[in-house]
Amino acid sequence: MAEKRFWDRHSRQNTVQSLASECQLLLAEIDALEASWTHPDNLLMPANLSDMKASLAQLHAVLGQNQDLIVRKLEVSGKKVALVFLNDMADERLLRSDILAPLQSHPPALTGSTSLLNVMQNTLHAPNLKGSKDFSKLVSSLLNGDSLILVEGHSQALIVSSSGVKERSPGTTSVENVLRGPQEAFTEKISYNLGLLRVRVKDPGLEIQYRTVGRGSLTKVAICSLPGRVDVDILKHVVSSVEAVATDYITDSGELLEYLHPGIFHIFPLAVSTERPDRAERALFDGRVVVIVDNSPFVLLLPSVYVDFFRSPEDYYIPWVPATGLRWLRLFADHLAALLPAIYVCIASFNPGALTPSFMLTLASSRTLVPYSPMLEILLVMVLGDLLVESSIRSPKVVGNAIPIVGGIVIGDVLVSTHLAGDVALVAGALATVANFTVTEPTMQQLMRIQKYWYLLWAAFLGFLGLMVGTTLQLAYMASLDSMGVAYFSPVAPFHLLEAINAKMVLPPRWWPDRASGSRKTQ
Repeated sequence: MAEKRFWDRHSRQNTVQSLASECQLLLAEIDALEASWTHPDNLLMPANLSDMKASLAQLHAVLGQNQDLIVRKLEVSGKKVALVFLNDMADERLLRSDILAPLQSHPPALTGSTSLLNVMQNTLHAPNLKGSKDFSKLVSSLLNGDSLILVEGHSQALIVSSSGVKERSPGTTSVENVLRGPQEAFTEKISYNLGLLRVRVKDPGLEIQYRTVGRGSLTKVAICSLPGRVDVDILKHVVSSVEAVATDYITDSGELLEYLHPGIFHIFPLAVSTERPDRAERALFDGRVVVIVDNSPFVLLLPSVYVDFFRSPEDYYIPWVPATGLRWLRLFADHLAALLPAIYVCIASFNPGALTPSFMLTLASSRTLVPYSPMLEILLVMVLGDLLVESSIRSPKVVGNAIPIVGGIVIGDVLVSTHLAGDVALVAGALATVANFTVTEPTMQQLMRIQKYWYLLWAAFLGFLGLMVGTTLQLAYMASLDSMGVAYFSPVAPFHLLEAINAKMVLPPRWWPDRASGSRKTQ
């Protein structure tokens, strides 16, 4: 009898131990399942949407313990219904008036063979209602401000467009200012930007492809093109480059551009970024691809070549003769900003005979009491000028405009009176700084501010010979660049006569190259 009680107790202990081990295994599996749900690489697993309780649990597992995830449960025609949305992202007044009120006042029959989407479309007042069985799409829509409707027993969930995020009201251009032309500007909302583009491009063939970039930010990207005008190979290149972007987040179109062109040694900008819808419209009809990134007010025009950065939208709104002169002026200003400080060093240090005797005497008299070489003199002027520009850009708008005026006058007067720099050096540095701002493209402006130091370095060691070496090296580097497969010096190299003329001049519209065939890659 004692032996039997011993074996019974021993059996119960074994049973408890086995149950405990099974519970530990079960808990480990639950932890692994939760980790697979919340891991960024395996974030969204298929869900059984007909089981509303399990679907809500999976949503909570994916989104974490966020208090802004709101679940409104109600019963409609004997069926459990859940309205899911993110607080402060969805418009609750719209949800109450267009969803909750119709469901409670006129409850639909949620049984039978009729699809859930058709039943709800006849009941709800929501203008944009979509059905989906893809759990990843449901989570993505939720994060974009949409709401979800889950119904017990239905394997399909409904997505309701209910975004209530406050947007910046559309305004005027702040970077690409023109005297004549449309004044509207893109905003941070991709749907509004596409609307601005649709208003201008009435072509029914306008093609818009959506892609999502960023594992964490899930940033929506719209790739716009006009079939028949865009080169198919270029469009495929752009789409494949966007799809190949592997990063956790994208916050701006400029950040996306860094991923579109492989390599780490990029100095020159390889895409025009614009805030003007009219410029994007022209790019589409010129056969380019327009890339719009959500949360960014600047869109990308691909491909872009070097001369594109010196084109202004206003060139096409004024007569072609003055527009051509202004374009030449901008191209001349680019060379002036890059080369003028270096030329000053070459003449003052190596080749004074390049100037007339009277001008050389003026240069020598301005440098009589300057205690160091022309290279250090012009370098001091350039650095101080760039500091004034940078401070005016980064300062609040209230004081930003006064900084370059007051600072330039005071610093210039002090430099001359203390003989830290001569008059001629101040003129050369000031002209180089002012010439930077003839270009409307911000990325090219920043490059021009840095480019002059490259030539100054060569001029300081080898004079005009070094200037030629630096120019040759830069031209060779630029010739090796391409934007989505299009040579950076196109249409000059490779050469297309009419397009090369149109790149340097603003030809009348009747002389523009025909781009309707989409056969050329050099637009």
